[in-house]
Amino acid sequence: MARRRGTNYPDRALLDELTDAQRNAVLDGAEAIETLGDFKRRSYDLWMTVARGVAPLCELADRPGTSRSARKNLLEDNGYGSLNDGTVSRLLLMAKHETEIRKWRDGISQRKRDSWNSPTSICNRCPALRKAIAEANKNKPPRRPRQTDKSAALESLLDKLLDLIGAVEDIDNRRALVERVKALVDKLVEPAIADARYSGEDENEPGQAPAGDGTDEAQPQEARQDQSAGRGQARGCARAYQDRRTGTGRTSCQDHEGSRPRDRDTA
Repeated sequence: MARRRGTNYPDRALLDELTDAQRNAVLDGAEAIETLGDFKRRSYDLWMTVARGVAPLCELADRPGTSRSARKNLLEDNGYGSLNDGTVSRLLLMAKHETEIRKWRDGISQRKRDSWNSPTSICNRCPALRKAIAEANKNKPPRRPRQTDKSAALESLLDKLLDLIGAVEDIDNRRALVERVKALVDKLVEPAIADARYSGEDENEPGQAPAGDGTDEAQPQEARQDQSAGRGQARGCARAYQDRRTGTGRTSCQDHEGSRPRDRDTA
């Protein structure tokens, strides 16, 4: 195994706890990484050899009491320094589910076996690994979005605002400040709703027509009846006037008092 010269590496003693089979797996994996440097010679068997070598090193490095950089140092010291964290995680899954991967590969065509041989391809396509990844992601806390300089400055200002409001001793003043902040935030999100909510004016219930808009629905039933009668009388007067002009004999609206039909010759 490769050794780091001229350094005091505290995690090196962990290698003494490996069995002979694990030591051989680590050596074989380091040699496989060198072969994988040639793109044309990459294969599933080489990647699986690397996975078997990565697994015992990561198991040692992840023990309680080891340093935070134990995994990185162990991998670098033993010929695995070219692997990034994502590849190491996929190789660990491959080593854990080697039997399921082999069964899955036996059921696909030779062309797919030759194409899907990298850790990324296997983890994206093998059902057993996809299920394991989904189960692992359920237990992970949601990743916080990366903050830009503006968002970080905004977070700092919001923290200061909350501290200032919390420092107000009078509960009524504190409640008034909180309501004011809520109103301002609501105006940023939904200006129309916020204006209606905090204007202090009486609002109609949803679905109710506003009063005074001139529609029949907003008026009482008696008022609608009076208007209907008035419109009927107006139409009767208009017909009487038209009859008088055309000589049909009716000189006035018979709905009115004193109206009577008369002959045109007596006019």
